[in-house]
Amino acid sequence: MVGIDLSRKMLDIACTYPKPATVTYRCDDAHTLATCDEAEFDGVLCNMALMDIADLDATLTSSARVLRPGGWLGFSVFHPCFNTPLSADMVDDSGRNHRTVTGYFTKGYWKSDQRFGPPGKIGAYHRTLATFLNGLTRAGFDLVKVIEIPATTASWREVPPVLAALATMTRPRTPEG
Repeated sequence: MVGIDLSRKMLDIACTYPKPATVTYRCDDAHTLATCDEAEFDGVLCNMALMDIADLDATLTSSARVLRPGGWLGFSVFHPCFNTPLSADMVDDSGRNHRTVTGYFTKGYWKSDQRFGPPGKIGAYHRTLATFLNGLTRAGFDLVKVIEIPATTASWREVPPVLAALATMTRPRTPEG
């Protein structure tokens, strides 16, 4: 197993935790995965990071490049339908929680002083659901499964905060997707 991150600081933190001898770390850019050989891995897992990476297509293409035939890509992201730059939590007059969404079709980088996590610290890239799914197709992936992960917090009970997907590399990449 190989853990890859662009941040040397994050890798240094990871190294402070106990790990099996079979786990190694590499400092690398997801856009290129330059430290990885072609067809080096059976699978790629990108947990809660694709919304923090500027070039989605380059990242998916580099992920496809490092997979063996039949390899898989699993990823999770903040659900793009419900976590837009202008989304918010609201409580109505009866005390019921709601999630408001504005600007879903406005794609691009954003940062918020009101948000915790990456959107508040380093910013994030809002993309539509179609952008994620069509990016998989362009990179040569076939979608296997998508799940919307429910939450227990009041403002998120009606909508899923996280989207996860599994795709396999079963056909050649195409420029038009």
